[in-house]
Amino acid sequence: MHFRVRGSNVQIIKTVKDVTGKAKSMPIGSASLTTGNIKNDALEKLTTNEQAEVKAWIDKRMRIIKQDLEVRLALLPDILENYTLAIRKGTVVLSKEDATRLDKATRIFRRTVVAS
Repeated sequence: MHFRVRGSNVQIIKTVKDVTGKAKSMPIGSASLTTGNIKNDALEKLTTNEQAEVKAWIDKRMRIIKQDLEVRLALLPDILENYTLAIRKGTVVLSKEDATRLDKATRIFRRTVVAS
């Protein structure tokens, strides 16, 4: 069994043998990496052991995603300070489009932080 991450979803791929005995990869369904829910159509095609394997993989992936977000958040102040210095020195040029996106993102971030 293997998995293909597609944004916030994961496609579950099961290796099966065709009539000639040749191994073939067959997509059997998907699951959400946001909620951890496996869609029913996929669950029906999996054995109990395979369901456990999928759930374990999803749980591990969700833990990694959470850890990644925590690290990025911890580094964010340093990243912003470094870019600010680089922009002031002229070593980095911020396009108007990027400045607009950054302004919007920081406004949303501030509202979220104040509200929590």
